[in-house]
Amino acid sequence: MRLKPLALFAGLLLLPVLPLPAQDAAPAASPAASPAASPAPEVAPVEADPSPTPEPPFPAAVVASEALVVTETPVAELPAKLRAQIEQDETFTVDNGKLPAKLGLLAADLNADGKPEFLLREPTSYTGGPMFFLFSSEDAGCELIGQIQGDFFLAAPVNGYAQIVAVARAGGADYERSLWVFQDGLYEETRTQPFSVDETGKEIPAKPAAEPSPTPAP
Repeated sequence: MRLKPLALFAGLLLLPVLPLPAQDAAPAASPAASPAASPAPEVAPVEADPSPTPEPPFPAAVVASEALVVTETPVAELPAKLRAQIEQDETFTVDNGKLPAKLGLLAADLNADGKPEFLLREPTSYTGGPMFFLFSSEDAGCELIGQIQGDFFLAAPVNGYAQIVAVARAGGADYERSLWVFQDGLYEETRTQPFSVDETGKEIPAKPAAEPSPTPAP
């Protein structure tokens, strides 16, 4: 049931207000002591990122590129096991499906076992430089063990085989240096280093790649 508000009337009978007996005042409560503030935790200083460790230089030449003479060799004079390996390979055949009359050949003993490995130049031309295919020289035949592009030299051996440092053109005055190391039966590219050359032919650091422009919001 909803309560109605009380109505106010004039002429209410006023009763005398009796004084209340005095009471002892309660002692004032002492303010509560604030708990001791906990010391702020120590924040470890932020250390600046250390400078990046510069990469070691590429290995120096043991056999310079000038000493690695690629000879245009008649295909008929190629080692028989090497010729048998490439006869069915479209990389080395020309339009008629046969090997060309000559191929660029370099024989170099890469693992110091007394038997030469073969670096065979592909007949197709490339703007980055010539392409070379590396073949082992085993009694059972020749197996492909690597592929490099450009001018190159031999460096100190790793894993029993000479390292190979190659330089290929990347366009204009830009180049790329690459390091090839023999591991797990193949020559693998382990490092690359882009660089440029100035008007005098002096090597200079490569220009940083331009960042892509931000895509405008739709």
